[in-house]
Amino acid sequence: MYNLFAKNIDILPKSNNISWSSDIDTLGTELSFDSLYDLSEGTIVNLYIDGVECFRTITIKKSEGKFSYNYTCLDFSFYLKNEVIKQFNSVSASNAITSLLSEYGIKSRVVNIPTKIKKIYKDEAISSIIDDILEQAETEQGITYFKEMQVNTLVINKLADMKITPTILIGKEITINSSIEELKNKILIVSSGENSNSILATVQDTSSQSKFGLLQQIESVDDKNVAQAKNIASNLLKANNKIFKDTSFDVLGIKYAEAIKANRLIQLKVGKLDGWYRIKSASHNLSNGKHTVNIGLEW
Repeated sequence: MYNLFAKNIDILPKSNNISWSSDIDTLGTELSFDSLYDLSEGTIVNLYIDGVECFRTITIKKSEGKFSYNYTCLDFSFYLKNEVIKQFNSVSASNAITSLLSEYGIKSRVVNIPTKIKKIYKDEAISSIIDDILEQAETEQGITYFKEMQVNTLVINKLADMKITPTILIGKEITINSSIEELKNKILIVSSGENSNSILATVQDTSSQSKFGLLQQIESVDDKNVAQAKNIASNLLKANNKIFKDTSFDVLGIKYAEAIKANRLIQLKVGKLDGWYRIKSASHNLSNGKHTVNIGLEW
């Protein structure tokens, strides 16, 4: 059962063209729909599936037609657009994120991230600061983290822990794209100090260079020793020294399709796909009682 609440009223019976989407490259989940109800900007709209609140959004855009209204809503990550000034003095990444969010009244649940953060951020959005912190942690540890708003709480977790097993029907053959545009087979780590040109670490794959040519990436880091720099270089090489693949396809949701969202690992066994894959994007549509999803994968 689906419900769409605004001002404690289920507006779903007088609404249609309901769709929502998430993408690893965008701020949060976006909801859009048409309705006979006249809602003001800033109205909270909640989507429930089988009695469970899937997400909570704020109305950010409104278009008035002749007979109905069209709305665009964004989940509470909307408030991560606030620009702030913040300094961290060698605190763990998880504590840095938690303290930043608490200052602006944003609830959070953050997995332990031990990477030390020492940096000054000025006139940057909260979301950008968190992305930078998670990028530092990922390059140092080789662990992929992600952030997402769950109802009114910002959750940060490890991607490896986010496996889902919805029941879906895949309706057509899947086309897989592959590319070496982003491939890197040599990594240099250098000091970010203004007066330093020193190379702290170098890691490369000569067999990959023989096949694809030299493709080098230079990464600047702050206050890292040689051991840390070597670890960062190794993790960057592991993450980028590969052929990148992607695909997208439509599915019909049978059960738990609402769990399909960006930054989830979904198990597939169809055609050449056989294993767990990271969801890059998910676009849902609810029409005439049918729940369809366009899924984009990257690996």
